[in-house]
Amino acid sequence: MSRSPAAGPAHDLIGAIYDAAAGNADWADVAAALRDAVGAGDVSLLRLDPNGAVELLAMTDFPEDAALAYQQHFHRHDPWAAAGQAVVQEAVRTGVLRGAVFGPELIAQDAYRRSVFWNEFASRVGVYHLLGAMQPLGEAGTLLVGLHRPQARTEFAVPERQAIDALLPHLRRALQLRHALQLAPAQGAVAGFDAIAKPAMIVDAELNLLHANQAAEALFRTGDLLARREGSVLRLAAPRTEDTAALRRLAARVALANDPGAAIRVLAPGGATFIATVAPLPAPARTPGPPRALILVRSLAPNPDRSARLLADLYGLTQAEAAVALAAAEGHTAERIATDRATTINTIRTQLRRALEKTAAANLRELTRIITLLER
Repeated sequence: MSRSPAAGPAHDLIGAIYDAAAGNADWADVAAALRDAVGAGDVSLLRLDPNGAVELLAMTDFPEDAALAYQQHFHRHDPWAAAGQAVVQEAVRTGVLRGAVFGPELIAQDAYRRSVFWNEFASRVGVYHLLGAMQPLGEAGTLLVGLHRPQARTEFAVPERQAIDALLPHLRRALQLRHALQLAPAQGAVAGFDAIAKPAMIVDAELNLLHANQAAEALFRTGDLLARREGSVLRLAAPRTEDTAALRRLAARVALANDPGAAIRVLAPGGATFIATVAPLPAPARTPGPPRALILVRSLAPNPDRSARLLADLYGLTQAEAAVALAAAEGHTAERIATDRATTINTIRTQLRRALEKTAAANLRELTRIITLLER
């Protein structure tokens, strides 16, 4: 089964992303790891604030004067960034985030070669082939990721795009957390989580609650999530025992074993479904503490048709393969799916195997994570 180029070092790279967000690592290390993961010639990581100012997080393998020239001037003439703004506006309007794209999907190569950007800047620093992404960060602005190769090299391919797609949710989440933490520097890092609109909790490996923001406390009041007093500590729990056990296992892996995290479904008593995303949360060096993890919760309003279309557009799944993948991600067995679709178990297993291959997912757990990210 094929695997994406970033499958091997993904754990370390995701950890570096959250370390950089917490101020414990340099964004230049993240950019260099992205470059190595897909064989780029250079990488730029930038954030546009809501007023349009450019924050240069990192630019690898660029001369210092070229990086400064882009930040101060040439970003206004970047045809890829200009076309990407339409992608961001569409994502804000529809709530559907587009993954990484190739340069020609934004602007034809002959038009790019005629641009001021190419002739006065990019041709001098070897920026020709693009694998890039622009995604909204809410109040934090917009994320820009650009991976480039010079004209003499081959263009990027689908497996490399899939590798970046798997990392984009972590980059987006890390920059949103970084922004929230910066809102309340005088009150300490944890206080910044109160600025996050969605329910957010910091837990240790045993699901002991170290902090919950106001949105999370609202879920406790409705009973959709539970904060149980056990001795001197509050412990996070889900209404269903099996969901609590799954959360605890995932939190332990993230906090103790450098797992990059994942998302699971949590069922509430009234039938509502929530997605709980567990992600690494390194402790700031100045205030070390117990190993911990971040849990973000959102309500899930499933849209199978939209998810199926995204699986087809991003990964090339057929309609049948997408339907089987979605059913398997919901927890249905091959036997149940075969019965529902009036076909054989062997057919279902073949379609599921093809879905795994096309998405470069190693197993059903990874496939479920990919589908969960599509539904965000």
